[in-house]
Amino acid sequence: MVKQEVIQWRFVWKTQRPLLLIPIMLWLVVILAGSSSQQLAKDLAVFLLYPSLAFPVVGLMSSIGSAYQKELWITLPVSPWRAGAVRPLLMSLLYAGLFTSVLHRYYTPAQVAGGCISVLMYMLLIALITTLFKNSAFGLCGGLIFLFFGLFTGGSGQGPLYLMQWYRQVTGLPSDVYLLEQGVFCLVALFGTVQLIRFRERFHLLKD
Repeated sequence: MVKQEVIQWRFVWKTQRPLLLIPIMLWLVVILAGSSSQQLAKDLAVFLLYPSLAFPVVGLMSSIGSAYQKELWITLPVSPWRAGAVRPLLMSLLYAGLFTSVLHRYYTPAQVAGGCISVLMYMLLIALITTLFKNSAFGLCGGLIFLFFGLFTGGSGQGPLYLMQWYRQVTGLPSDVYLLEQGVFCLVALFGTVQLIRFRERFHLLKD
């Protein structure tokens, strides 16, 4: 199992390296910007670094979301729990750590915790959408639309799933409720992704 995982992660690194490196390069930009202007660094973290965290997930789920590998993906022997839960969760935790390493410089501990859970939900949502449609473009666009719609409308219609409560707080529900609900959604997204992979040969939303 460990050997297979190492091989899989090496494959992802070799084939999807640009997508994995985009957030890291933007993280460095935010760090450098913070040396001259804290407000600039905060804006870059929210409007540039945060959205870019979609790219590593798209890279990780590329074998699922590729239009050219659908038939191969359906027939491959794949562990649903490893492909649908373990790998997305590990990658989400890694990049959430990267993002919160910036947040802790400028925000309160409560905001940092909210930002961390928010990033986890954002990345796992993209993994779920990608698996649901077996299409990377749908996963990427769906995640970005959900993020920016909430950001520019104050979470209108999103309730406790509003991703930017830690940054642009709206009244109505305590922040603890957002943390709890988004944490539960992360678990639901992981379970849903696992089940979609398990029954991938039976379930097709997009027909060729």
